[in-house]
Amino acid sequence: MAEGVVFSEVLCFIRNNFDKLTAGDIKPVLCSFYDFDDLDTAKECLKKAVQEAFQALGDSTPLPRLPKRQGDAKGKQTAEDLLKLFTVIDERKLGDVLPRFVAEDLSRIPFVNTDSVNVLAMAKKLENLEMRLNSVECFLSSTCISDKDNCRTSNGTAMNAYQEDVVTIPQPALDESSALDKAGDTAAPADGTRGVSLVQSASDTNGGWSTVVRRRKSNGVQNVNSRTPSTQLYQDAQRNSNRKQKIFGTRKENDTAVKSGVKIVQKAVVHIDNLHPDCTQALLSDYLIAAGVDVISCYSAKSWLRGDEKEQVTAFRVCVPAAKRYMLFDSQLWSEGVVIRDWQFRNRENGRQA
Repeated sequence: MAEGVVFSEVLCFIRNNFDKLTAGDIKPVLCSFYDFDDLDTAKECLKKAVQEAFQALGDSTPLPRLPKRQGDAKGKQTAEDLLKLFTVIDERKLGDVLPRFVAEDLSRIPFVNTDSVNVLAMAKKLENLEMRLNSVECFLSSTCISDKDNCRTSNGTAMNAYQEDVVTIPQPALDESSALDKAGDTAAPADGTRGVSLVQSASDTNGGWSTVVRRRKSNGVQNVNSRTPSTQLYQDAQRNSNRKQKIFGTRKENDTAVKSGVKIVQKAVVHIDNLHPDCTQALLSDYLIAAGVDVISCYSAKSWLRGDEKEQVTAFRVCVPAAKRYMLFDSQLWSEGVVIRDWQFRNRENGRQA
């Protein structure tokens, strides 16, 4: 290693592409091309170089907390730490103070052009689209199961309502003068609530007859059940949802004379719990921004853990655009044990996304 020169293919690649590409484009290239050992070695080397540059300039500003990464997402997190350090270098204008990062083996430098960047962006969009499709499939599956249960319950109620009570009256109780003359006939009243049938017993060799009395429930039960199948419930739900429907215009402002006053951003609020006590609002915001999540607001909040555990951790209330909400619920984004939940509003009206 020559004086003022550091051999590191990782740092050489980032240094020469940091001003050309965004952090979201560089990170997937680092994670796919280099392994964790290469990224971790480059991180420690860059961290040491930045600290020496601060000492040379007499700057006592502390660096962001960059712990040793562990777990399944350690490569991705280490790449984010490297990009954070280069952000500090760019903001503090330390480019002339730091050593020159050069590559000893050019085959260890990934080639990135405009076409490959477009492919990476398309791959990220496809991954996000797959996650959304999976959530839609889960929702539709649960809805179908609920409809089947409602239909099964409605059918069971209808069968109970139409079930007939059968009572067999013995032969001695019949009025022979009227029953024997009308054998095999059925007396059906006009109201349909009760019918009397005369049937011959198969075991009676003397030609005896028995009466089967069939009693039905009132027509009022039929009317109620006929109005409660799953299709009717679905139509009622659709009718209610249409009354409360709210849409947002999507037409471009240049195409119409009637324009919107302010830009409306749909928001989602989440609760991030069980973080280390050293975690601050600024550190969490920087971490999310480096991950590609736009942070609208970030405030300290009470932990929702039980007992004395809540005194040993920190928690935050984070507001992000609704379109970025799914990124917060990616388990690979967080260290093991961190809890992410939707924020619980006391008043449901306040919990609506606007």
